[in-house]
Amino acid sequence: ATELIHRKRPGCLVGAYTGSWYDSSFQVGVNWAADDYAAGLDWMSPAYSQTGYAGLLDWITTGCYFPVARREDARAAGAPERFTVEAAAEYATRVVNDATFHYAGINLADYRGRPEAFRNAVQAARKNSQGVMLFDLVYVEEYGWWDLIKELFATPQRAPHDIPGLRDALRQAHRSLAEANR
Repeated sequence: ATELIHRKRPGCLVGAYTGSWYDSSFQVGVNWAADDYAAGLDWMSPAYSQTGYAGLLDWITTGCYFPVARREDARAAGAPERFTVEAAAEYATRVVNDATFHYAGINLADYRGRPEAFRNAVQAARKNSQGVMLFDLVYVEEYGWWDLIKELFATPQRAPHDIPGLRDALRQAHRSLAEANR
């Protein structure tokens, strides 16, 4: 489908949104991983990884919707580290495995009244993926966070998927590293 879209509408991008925890994605019939990512989970057949569709996309966003931004915050609270924006973004980026660009999604409602925690979530998303998706901007208005958004995103940047040839270069670098490590 992606090839058809690109052929019929050059310049049109194809992206997808999914939840960030891959190990339960089979329950909803979604294999958003790279086709070379083998998680080795007990429910996977040997050929399951080949059905991953990340490489068919220009980008993918995963919902890293957790009210705790960083692993260190979880440790300090005695909570599981895996339920943080940081861990979810790391995991999803590993699952996508350089097949396309991964943008970590943050649910602003998780940070109501906690602008510093939101700032940490944005930083964790940026550090552990290639970009950030904010859901939903209605909360920026409701929380009066426009100045915070202007501060966090003060320097305009092009999205990686808007840079011609970058995705192909990323994939080639990934292949070269994989071959060098064999």
